[in-house]
Amino acid sequence: MWLYCDDTSGNSSKKWNKHNSILLTLAGLPRHLADARDTGIEVWDSLNQEKILVIPWVLAFLGDNPMASEFASHIGMSGKCFCRICKVRGADEKNRDAGAAGARARLKDFMNAGEPRTKADTLRDLDTQLKRALQGAPSALDEMARESGSKDKYFEYFVGQLQREANWVRDTLKGQAVPAGSTRADQVKAALQEFRDAMMPENIVNPTLSIPDFDPNQDSPFEVLHVLLLGMLKYFWRDAVSRQSDEGKNELKTRLSSFDGMVPDECYKAWLALCRLAPLMFQPVIENLSKYSNMPSPTLWPQLYCGRPSGLISQSFIYFYTYLRTSGDSGLLRYTQQRALNRTT
Repeated sequence: MWLYCDDTSGNSSKKWNKHNSILLTLAGLPRHLADARDTGIEVWDSLNQEKILVIPWVLAFLGDNPMASEFASHIGMSGKCFCRICKVRGADEKNRDAGAAGARARLKDFMNAGEPRTKADTLRDLDTQLKRALQGAPSALDEMARESGSKDKYFEYFVGQLQREANWVRDTLKGQAVPAGSTRADQVKAALQEFRDAMMPENIVNPTLSIPDFDPNQDSPFEVLHVLLLGMLKYFWRDAVSRQSDEGKNELKTRLSSFDGMVPDECYKAWLALCRLAPLMFQPVIENLSKYSNMPSPTLWPQLYCGRPSGLISQSFIYFYTYLRTSGDSGLLRYTQQRALNRTT
C-alpha cells in the first residue's frame, strides 16, 4: 500500500490548518481496472499461505458536489437541471405555471426525489450532442447541455477540436464551387466525420462512464461534510451574524446557548430542524437501518426550505437532503450481493 500525504498549504489563511489530504493506492496492482475485473488479479495470501484471486469493483465515488457532478458528466448545481442524481428541474417557465401556482409546484417537487438520472441517459445525451456537433453545429451543444443537464468536460475538449475544424473547413471552402448534388453543409459534415474518424480516439466521453457496474449518477452518496458543516451550517451562521448590529454581535457572544429571538421565526424553526437533523447524519455506526431511516421527519424539509437564508443557500442545495436516506443504496446492494455470492462459491 502506497500512502501519500500533503497539507492544505494552498489555502490563503495563515492560520494553522489541521486538514491533510491523504491518498492510499495499492502497490504493484495492474492499472487497468477493466482487465482486472475480467480476469482477476492473482496474489499471495500470506495468512493462509496460498494463492488467491482478487476481483476489484468500484463501490461508490466520494467527493464534494462539484466534483461528483464532474465525475457523472453533469452540468453542476448552478444549472437548470441541478441534481446529478435525478432529473428535477429548477426555475423554468416552460414547465411550470407563473406566480404562486408555479412556486407551490416547485416546492412540491423539491420535497421529493425525482426520476433517477442514469449512466445510460447521460451516454445517450452525449451521443446526441456528438451527432449534432458532426452535423456542423458544435456551438449548439451548450444549450443542449443546459436542457438535459448532461455536460462532460472530457468530451468538451474534443468538441472544441470539432469547432476549430468546422471553422477551418468553412474558411477553406469560401469562394470554391460546390459540387453538383451537394451543399456546403454536406461538405462540412463530411469533413467533420472524416476528422472524427481519423484524428480522435474511439471513446471521447468521460472514462468513468465506461466502468462496468458503476453508475456515477447513482453511486455518489450524500456527502455530509460539504452539504452540512461546510454548507448549511456555515451559511446559516453567516446569515444570523449578518443580521446583528455591533451591539447585537456583542450580545450574541453571551447568548449562543439561547438563540431564540435573534433571527426571524422561520429562520429559527429552520435552525431547530437543522439541529435535529445534524446528529442523525453523523453516526459512526447504525445498528438498526430501518428504524434509523424513518427517524428524520418529513416536516424538516419544508422548514429548512422556507427558513433558509435564500441569498446564501440555493434551492438546489436544500434538494440534496431528499437523498439523505437512499444515497449510496445501489452500491451497497451490489456489495451485499457480492458478499452473498462469495459465501456460495
